[in-house]
Amino acid sequence: MNLSPVITGAAAPQAAAQMAVSLVIEPGLSRRHTSLRDVVSTGVYQHGLSRVAAEVGVPAGNLSRQLEGSGLRRLSVDTLEAYIAEFDDLRPIHYLVERYVLASAHRADDAHKAAVLAQVQALMASLDR
Repeated sequence: MNLSPVITGAAAPQAAAQMAVSLVIEPGLSRRHTSLRDVVSTGVYQHGLSRVAAEVGVPAGNLSRQLEGSGLRRLSVDTLEAYIAEFDDLRPIHYLVERYVLASAHRADDAHKAAVLAQVQALMASLDR
C-alpha cells in the first residue's frame, strides 16, 4: 500500500513534498479487534501488564483500568505513544490504517466499479436495440 501525505493549508510550503510509504499490515486486524483499545490491550497483555506499566510509567492497576475503558480512567494518547515506542508494536497504527484508510479506499474502489458496471450495462442495452 502506498500513502502519499500532502501538506495543504496556510502553513504549507509552496511545493509540498510527497513521500510514498509502503506498509505491510497484518490482515484482518479490524475484524479480529473491536476497537483500538482492544488492539492495545491484546498487545499489553502479551508483553505482560506489569512490564508494560513499568515501561510506560503508569501503575499496573491504573493501566488495567485504562484498558478496560470503564470509569474515569481512559487510555491516554501519551500512554499509547509510549507503548508503541517502547515495545515497537505497530499493530495499533496498522489497525487504524486498515479500519479507516483502507476501508475508505475500498469504498471508493467499490463505487468506481459500480459506476463502470452501470456504464457497461447501458452499453450492452444499447447494443441489443
